[in-house]
Amino acid sequence: MTNIKLILLFFLTFICFGFLITKTSSFYLDSVKGKNITIKLLEWKPAETKLEIVKDNVSYSIDENIVDQNPSIFLQNIITEENQYLSFQYKIESAEDAIGIDDPNFVLNINNEIVFTDDTEPNNWKKAFINLKNYKLNNGNYIIDFISKNTFDEIKSPTLYIKDISTAKFLAKKNDLLKFYISKSNANIHLKYSIEENGVITQKNQILSEPFEFQISEQFFNNEIEYYSVDSFGNVENSKFAKIYTDFVSPNKITDLDCFNESDLELNVTFSVPYDNFLGSIISYDSVISNTDVLENSNWNSLEKIESVNFKKFGVSNLPSNNDISQNLLFQNISSEKRYFAIKSIDQAGNISEISSCFR
Repeated sequence: MTNIKLILLFFLTFICFGFLITKTSSFYLDSVKGKNITIKLLEWKPAETKLEIVKDNVSYSIDENIVDQNPSIFLQNIITEENQYLSFQYKIESAEDAIGIDDPNFVLNINNEIVFTDDTEPNNWKKAFINLKNYKLNNGNYIIDFISKNTFDEIKSPTLYIKDISTAKFLAKKNDLLKFYISKSNANIHLKYSIEENGVITQKNQILSEPFEFQISEQFFNNEIEYYSVDSFGNVENSKFAKIYTDFVSPNKITDLDCFNESDLELNVTFSVPYDNFLGSIISYDSVISNTDVLENSNWNSLEKIESVNFKKFGVSNLPSNNDISQNLLFQNISSEKRYFAIKSIDQAGNISEISSCFR
């Protein structure tokens, strides 16, 4: 009878212990020297995953990091605390009557510096992605102003509408890197995305192990990826999603570049604004001067960089615009001995055009 009671007690203990184990996801035995065997129950929750994007050796967060937003159709101030790409949509509506001359402009200021302008067509919503990495204040923040102007009429300003302001969207070029950080060492990353080829949508699945990196080589259908972690005990993280737009095409080459010496130390260049296939907008230009002609195989990084100065000629800004109008850039205090000028345009994803050059 005693033996039966012992067997029943052992059986009940086993059931209770087994019930307790089933309340967790998994466990393992850690044996040590000697007679002792220690049972360690891990923390039964999935690993936490964080995603960053590495573009040109700089890491960017794609979290929603806007910590202050003061909405207005004319002006918005935003402060965010990390390397970010700022995305938004904008539309400008003219306030001019039918007999007036109207030239509505959208201007983006970052920390009181003009970084983007668009003589945009009225009433059309357009997307913009702005790389903030070069505009950070000493305290790590950015102050961003959206401004509407009218070149020929300072009294009747156009109305500017801004929507979908976010730092949780990203515009990537080819070979940018997705980099994942995981709170557990015993986990893998499951990455899912879709592509479209010849009208057929195909879903792709990748399992990433350490160092948890994925190089972007295909354009994501619907501009979205899904990712989650799975640890070695089968704990699965809830799916996370990121909006990543992809642009793999460089802007068109400038084909009608003209150079004019305003003086020995001052240069004026004109050209038609090149076309960009993705958003239409050129975000910046990269310019150099040299003693010899600058070709595609020239070492661009070894050449002397020059920056244009902000000015207005006949009321039109010299900053990039996307209406196939003539662009006018002025360079001052440059070497009179270097007679060759070269320029490349850069789109919002960071794609760079072929080189255009001229003799001063």
